[in-house]
Amino acid sequence: MRVITPVARRCRPEMPEDARHERVHQVLCRFRLAVIESLALEPSAAADGLHAQRTLMNAPTSSATAAARCRRTSLSLAPYADSPRPPGFLLLRCGLLRGLAGVLCLALVAGCGGESTTASPNPEAAPAAPVEQASDVKPAAAEKSEPAPEMKIDVAASLASAQEHLDGHEFDKARDALAELQKHDAEFTDDDRMQIAKFEQQLNEAQAAYVSEQRAERLAKAKQLLADGDIEESGRLLTAVLANAPTPEQQQEARELQMKIEEHRQVRRKLRIGLELMASKERGRVREGQQMLWDEPEVAFPMLLESLKSDNPVLVANCLEMLRRLNQPERTVPAMVAVLSRVEQSASWPDTIRELQKVPQGGAGKLLLELATSAETPEQAIAALNALEGVVDPPQETLITLLPMLHRDGPELAAALGAAYHAIEVHRQQDLTTRRGLPMPLTPEQEQQLLELPARLLKIIDAAPVEGNAAEAVLAARRLAVATRQLEPIALPGVKLVRVTHELPESPGGAVFDGVWDSTEVTTMWRHPPKPLTTIVLDLGEERTITGVRVWNGNEQGAPHRGWKEVEIYVSNSPSPTSPVATAIIPMAPGAPGTPDYGTTLPVPFARGRYVKLQMLSVWRDDGTAGLSELQLLGY
Repeated sequence: MRVITPVARRCRPEMPEDARHERVHQVLCRFRLAVIESLALEPSAAADGLHAQRTLMNAPTSSATAAARCRRTSLSLAPYADSPRPPGFLLLRCGLLRGLAGVLCLALVAGCGGESTTASPNPEAAPAAPVEQASDVKPAAAEKSEPAPEMKIDVAASLASAQEHLDGHEFDKARDALAELQKHDAEFTDDDRMQIAKFEQQLNEAQAAYVSEQRAERLAKAKQLLADGDIEESGRLLTAVLANAPTPEQQQEARELQMKIEEHRQVRRKLRIGLELMASKERGRVREGQQMLWDEPEVAFPMLLESLKSDNPVLVANCLEMLRRLNQPERTVPAMVAVLSRVEQSASWPDTIRELQKVPQGGAGKLLLELATSAETPEQAIAALNALEGVVDPPQETLITLLPMLHRDGPELAAALGAAYHAIEVHRQQDLTTRRGLPMPLTPEQEQQLLELPARLLKIIDAAPVEGNAAEAVLAARRLAVATRQLEPIALPGVKLVRVTHELPESPGGAVFDGVWDSTEVTTMWRHPPKPLTTIVLDLGEERTITGVRVWNGNEQGAPHRGWKEVEIYVSNSPSPTSPVATAIIPMAPGAPGTPDYGTTLPVPFARGRYVKLQMLSVWRDDGTAGLSELQLLGY
């Protein structure tokens, strides 16, 4: 059986076999001659080698013996192994690598002759017997190599993938996908090319718009950072804007902001002196520092905010006052609450609470409630709750949020009761039965805690002993119970008259405590000239809680218009209080005897004190005299 070798398949079939072997013989011999001539280590050995090689080259060669001669005439380089010249030098000199490469290329290009067959070294030997194949073995079929089918580019799917990158602002990935598509432009139809061009335009426009939007956002952020006093970060953003091909308008705005930053740097150096004065305990130096800051409010404001983080309570207190006067509550209030959130600034908490409660615009309620429920220490929770009790905007959900705290004994109980009461009064949530004003819906746990709140309040009120925090909790619980109509206020006994500013002899001030309110006799009334700011001061004997004042107006026969109309109510531990806790209008009396109870209760926001002062502002009609029939103080 003839075996066709891979080399034979590649050879030219027109070259005879003898010629092919002769060609191989000639090539090998020339290579050996080149090696011997290049080495030339020993002249005698080299000469012998050259003579032998030339003889072999010129001798006629049969097809059978040519291959054998090539094998037998291999030149051994062993005699030259002891040469004093290093092998690297020999290789460089003879160019062995170049010669080897040339010979191999020549052998491949020149090729061999015809088909190669397996033959005996003796050309006259009998041909080998053919190898018989088993009857059940079939000759292998010639393998046909078929080219792999080319994959057609799915333009729609590729564009959809690129569009996803574009929608996610992944512009580099979108451009990579587009570039990959454009490599196969020759395979696309005109409609495909139109779709690709359309997407490229969309990509360019979207990237340009995104970059412009990023520049605008950086400009806005740089402006805000400058207002907050972060000059370095603001300058960094402006540098990034200017380095990113801004529009002429953006470039101008960035330049103006950079100029403003330089101005702020200069002003800040001057205002540092003002801040040093603000840390003084001398009021005159503090006012001097405040004036310096007041002249540059734009630059001073962020410096004051930063100063709130100081561990100097005097500086913090003065900065709090200054910030409130600058009247920017949206920036001031969060910074004030942040003081309460820092445990290390506990010495500044009382001043912070006071200033927060003086902010008329509000904004602190929600922040304070969150701080109270997440406080690190009971003292911090108490500070947040005390501030919450006095701000103008307690959240509507204050009572519901504080229910777990109200049902738990602890140092913060009194403050929690006070904050809950304040929220109830502000949002008119006194009716716990109907849930009016409360945020709905409530969870089952909140419903249960709200149902149990009245009993919990009574338990706190009846608890003993009533000292320290426990005493404060009792008073706060009683106030909340009255506010939610779980307890009724009572007429406080033992009230005494301290003084009145005016009175008529036949109608002294003490007549308001004679217990007669339905008579028209002037001797049962307190009457006085209708002078504005006429006052009466009452003494409770000890500090009590006032929830209201029950008033029966002057009931003169046919002259009820002589009664009081507008009145201010003061409660204090001083007999000369200066700030009213409530203002009200008293209805006119019927002006006839034996009428049903016409008294009215003037509400007082649970003010604590020993002395109560009522001050008349006006009468219904000025008719020579004015006065009241009877008074009662309500509370506990």
